[in-house]
Amino acid sequence: MFFYWQMYGGLLVALLFFALNIQSYVPENFDSTRQFALFLASVLPGLILLFVQGAVATFLLSVRTWDMVNLLRWVIIADLAFTVLGTAIDARYFPENVGFGVLSLVSTSIWLAYFFRSKRVKHVFHLHDWEAAVDVIYPSKPSTRLIT
Repeated sequence: MFFYWQMYGGLLVALLFFALNIQSYVPENFDSTRQFALFLASVLPGLILLFVQGAVATFLLSVRTWDMVNLLRWVIIADLAFTVLGTAIDARYFPENVGFGVLSLVSTSIWLAYFFRSKRVKHVFHLHDWEAAVDVIYPSKPSTRLIT
């Protein structure tokens, strides 16, 4: 559930930042066409992949298949790769944006690890036995009530 809070919250924040900084996407605000192209290369793939990730994650909620989990993993991998590229571009040409890239790298890496390592993800989407597995993975404590 936290993944979806972050996903949908991230989409809202991205839309808000885009609306507040719409002038950043106007070529006339850059010293050169090359600088504008570098800015777009640093920002647009991440924005596009954020919306693709949101669509795939939303689809995953309804279909709950292992194929959709794998697709989501690939989208997150692509997002991670473009975030590394964008952060490298930012470090050289737009240092004020590096902090956003680093935060994105950290959260994307954590979610990627989660989708590859989580027992819950495997049981819910691959084995479809979460109800039974939860008792094995998280056994309930025996009752400690005293009999009088």
